[in-house]
Amino acid sequence: MFAAFLSASCAVAADGATAPTPGVQRAIIAEAIADEEHAWKLLARWPDPKFGAARLRLVRALNALRDVRPSVTDVGARISLDRAISTEIRAIAALDGRDAARARDLLYAANFEKGNARWWLTQPPLRAQECADRRDNDGDGLVDGAFDSGCSSHADGTERSDPTCSVATRSRGREVALDGTCSGPYGRVVVELDGGGAFDGAHRPAADGAAVCGYVSERRLECVFRAGTATRGHRIRLRFRLMADSPAPTRIRISDFRDRPFALSRRTAPASSAPPSGAFQVGAIATYAHGTASSNVCVFVWTVPGQPPLRGGVTLAGPSGRQTKAFTTLGGERKTRVVFTVTERVRYVATVVLAAKTAQAAVSLGQAPTLSGDFACPPP
Repeated sequence: MFAAFLSASCAVAADGATAPTPGVQRAIIAEAIADEEHAWKLLARWPDPKFGAARLRLVRALNALRDVRPSVTDVGARISLDRAISTEIRAIAALDGRDAARARDLLYAANFEKGNARWWLTQPPLRAQECADRRDNDGDGLVDGAFDSGCSSHADGTERSDPTCSVATRSRGREVALDGTCSGPYGRVVVELDGGGAFDGAHRPAADGAAVCGYVSERRLECVFRAGTATRGHRIRLRFRLMADSPAPTRIRISDFRDRPFALSRRTAPASSAPPSGAFQVGAIATYAHGTASSNVCVFVWTVPGQPPLRGGVTLAGPSGRQTKAFTTLGGERKTRVVFTVTERVRYVATVVLAAKTAQAAVSLGQAPTLSGDFACPPP
């Protein structure tokens, strides 16, 4: 059926040969994009990437681009297709080397170029604004308001603005929401956990406007986007789930369509409908350090969005009893650490009460400590 559509939609060239119309060219490129997105998903099936099936999809996409490339007359689309073909060849080499991470990165880059080519084939006549003139005015390899991170919209007069994002995470139990806004279009969002945490692979992550979104390992989540027009107002809205007792996300990276990172600000992201409920949420993580005769259990408390200093209490409960301590948060989005000294290497549960909100964190001292860095606990 698609072949019949292609035949019926061809234009007659000057030498009598037929060439696909821009509409058919866009449809062919769209099928190639769908193949590569499917290949990306196959490679994101951690811990067992499907290399063979992904390679078949990628070869089909590459052949489709090679077939349509000679008929494309738009200069911008031709350049983008050339880049996509070159990148896909390198992605196939990465697949043959069983390098799933490298192949996913190359697929991401190739799909950006194909999306750019489709965009070139749909553009209206040129306009005077830099973000709508079909030129790479700032030399960063990105063009106009759909792709250039320096553009806030197609009406923007310059592509040279510094890209920034404002984000915040909110949690309710094991459910986590990442919300924010960026100054321009973004191409990828990566969320990583420290060694002590893991994503719940049985729960599918969701991101507004994402072409593909999935767990590429137990501690890394990636979402990629086709164009800035897929996310209204450059909003970020990502939902995922953690395994029990996992820490909150420790590294968030938002990058443009050339995989260059945005600067992340400490401002609170716009409010989201759910989660959380109420004015704010309180979170807690517990870790520990052993001494000679005793151990320290550290409970880290923070509020989201950032709040002024608040007074609260933490109760640490174990098999032999409980301890309670009062604390005052540091304010903003900084973590507050409350330290308890214990003598038994057993499981403890910390319960935080702060401004009518509660949070719990559990830790077992019979295992080796797994958290470090910002969550390091000093020994007694």
